Amino acid sequence: MKFLLALLATATCAMAQLTFEKAEIEIIAKPDQESITVDFPFANKTEKSIQIQDCKPQCSCLAAETTSMLVPVGGSGTIRATLDAKNLVGTVSKSVEIHYQGIEQAQLITIKAVLPEIIKPDTRTLQWTFEEARKAKTIRLTIDQGYPTKILTATPVNNAFTAELRTIEEKKSYEITVTPPLEQNTTAVLSIIKIQTDSPYQRHQNLECFLLIRPKDR
Repeated sequence: MKFLLALLATATCAMAQLTFEKAEIEIIAKPDQESITVDFPFANKTEKSIQIQDCKPQCSCLAAETTSMLVPVGGSGTIRATLDAKNLVGTVSKSVEIHYQGIEQAQLITIKAVLPEIIKPDTRTLQWTFEEARKAKTIRLTIDQGYPTKILTATPVNNAFTAELRTIEEKKSYEITVTPPLEQNTTAVLSIIKIQTDSPYQRHQNLECFLLIRPKDR
């Protein structure tokens, strides 16, 4: 009996939700795009009115609003989600929870944003093992030629590492040569090198790569 009631409750919950044309929408942003707005059209295909209680973004970088909080039978509308992408890069997915009156389970809609990189490092992590010689290693940076950008500084957070920035071709390609501490380590070391640029776009003004000293794989 309890199992049957649970199935009925689940079915009622599903029927009481809105139907979206797409619950996830992928957007490919321009490299200089700082804000992404996506509309999620919906319809009420159930046999009763649906009351939206709240549209709650799961991230502070996301905002959401709906054209209607009360959707009658056969009614339709749109939830508009706006993503602040100034500090995001790569592929990110951010969701909005839709809470309904009288229903415990929230429904999700998702923006999948592909945010192209203007500055492309050939590696995000330089690694050394405890056993190997502490020789210098290099990060090579290539700049998208649609957005010429100068690398201004490359600074390790841990002063035991040193970094040398070299211009290969102005606003096109650079190399950062990193030398790890010479002393032998018995515990892993994880640090960051901060890279600053002259890009006018906030998302591309700062870049971070990792520096790792670790045990050798067995």
